Amino acid sequence: ITGLKNQDPVTVEIKLRGNFKISAARGTKFSRAWFGHVEIGPSRGRKVRFWDLAGIDEDIANEKGTDPDYVASCKMLRTTGEYFIEDVTRDRLHPNDTRRLISHCAKVDGYGCAIRIEMEGGSHTKFVEAEFLEMLAGYDVEFIKPTRSKVVRAGGYSSAVKARNVKLVTKPEGWYPHRSQIFYSEHEAFPRKGVGIHDDIVDACSGAYNYLVSEEEEPTDSQLIHTATSMSKGIEEKPWKGRWGR
Repeated sequence: ITGLKNQDPVTVEIKLRGNFKISAARGTKFSRAWFGHVEIGPSRGRKVRFWDLAGIDEDIANEKGTDPDYVASCKMLRTTGEYFIEDVTRDRLHPNDTRRLISHCAKVDGYGCAIRIEMEGGSHTKFVEAEFLEMLAGYDVEFIKPTRSKVVRAGGYSSAVKARNVKLVTKPEGWYPHRSQIFYSEHEAFPRKGVGIHDDIVDACSGAYNYLVSEEEEPTDSQLIHTATSMSKGIEEKPWKGRWGR
């Protein structure tokens, strides 16, 4: 019970009283009814895990009587016009444990999943980036410095959710059964601020979405076959303008 006193109200109601119907005060950007659900997501598509970092673990937060941010991540896959949230994490961890978690997720996700890590400015940033690059050698890793407000960064993601283009992968052995209530509560409270209201999962999800929509699309298999067939017949084909046709 002592460890729960600094948790957000939704977490306290769930863990202490078993109230799974609780939800945070409503914001304006998201509704749980807008998210689609699939038990198994697509096997192919562009993938990224986006990390929103924080630096205080649960024990220190309890000692200080504070309610700091969480380390959160979102693994998202993009297919044509649809986005699938395959995994979500949210923890308060010591920096060393955060590194271990990021390394573990990278190994589980595989080399085909890009890794993007949000980094605030500061004199220590370059040292932290160097540590991560060494730890994640061989992976597609980049660091993102936010230049716009959280609300602006979440705008495109919110629109995709409203359009029913974002789906949650709910397989029983995955993240959904354990973190779905926290996921929905954060989203439905966004962008409200106040005691016990957090937006770390929203930040991670919007970061993943923004990365996927910012990447130029690669040609599909059918487009490549069509182009190759045309070229073999001597037909001049307009070059593909995606990542492979720069």
